[in-house]
Amino acid sequence: MQNRLNQNDVTNKVNVEDPARVRDAFMALYAARYPGIDLAPIERASFEREAKRFADAQGYAVDWDQVGRLDDMALINGVSQIAPFDAAAKQALLEAESLPARCELLVQLMQFFGRHSDDDDDGVTLQ
Repeated sequence: MQNRLNQNDVTNKVNVEDPARVRDAFMALYAARYPGIDLAPIERASFEREAKRFADAQGYAVDWDQVGRLDDMALINGVSQIAPFDAAAKQALLEAESLPARCELLVQLMQFFGRHSDDDDDGVTLQ
């Protein structure tokens, strides 16, 4: 339990009346305790390329300029939440050990789920 961040870690270090300072302090503590939270540029590019393919295949309208402005964590965690995957895939995303691992799994899932035909009534599942 010592590795978990708590409110006291942040509030003891900054003036809690300034939300921007609280956010910055929280992010600094998080980065110090959980290194490797950023994606390598090649990982980000690979993810965005596969996400574009997947979105086009699914018929989704996406503002890619806005997507490009998201930080790595917001992008990967956001897609993990909204992606149309089955429960087993969602559980696997929850259990990913790091952001790069979750990103790689998302790429694999988009490739897997993006390969089904529209004629298939049951869809594709991991089970």
